[in-house]
Amino acid sequence: MTIIDGVTDSVITTIPVGYNPTALVWNSINNKVYCANASSSPKEITVIDGLGDSVLKRITYEYPTGPLLDLAWNSTNNKVYCANFGGVTIIDSETDSVMTSIFLGVGFRNLIWNSINNKIYCANYDSAGVIIIDGANDSLITTIPVGNGPAAFAWNSIQNRTYVASYLSSSISVIRDEIPGD
Repeated sequence: MTIIDGVTDSVITTIPVGYNPTALVWNSINNKVYCANASSSPKEITVIDGLGDSVLKRITYEYPTGPLLDLAWNSTNNKVYCANFGGVTIIDSETDSVMTSIFLGVGFRNLIWNSINNKIYCANYDSAGVIIIDGANDSLITTIPVGNGPAAFAWNSIQNRTYVASYLSSSISVIRDEIPGD
């Protein structure tokens, strides 16, 4: 992973991480960067100190299917969610240890966190659905069908809507969530 100075646009340093890094997320509470290494075996997430730009820890765990593909950080509960091809693994950002994994089948790739409702949305590319996880207790809430090959998310915090781009359907699905107190 290469660290670039945002003022001078020059390389500060390069940090060795695991094999095939595919996703990054920054935790502003602990000033850490998490790097999902897609092809590591066992599965590995590298934790980097945001101040010193050095590796703090390598979180390793066994997971039955596929690579690590995406990360999302939940600042309400200070947890990192990792989309594995077969589900989602949840990491405690205080201890940088695996809390649990939710096994859901195959095809899970992309994540986004909704801070208003403390929900995590995870796209299942293979089944044309989006699973919704409760960020407070890490339980599955529901699965919502969307177009084929959901591949990207955008979250609108003003209207509390999640947009899902479905690659194979050439479509966008809109998930409208409740705004607490309305």
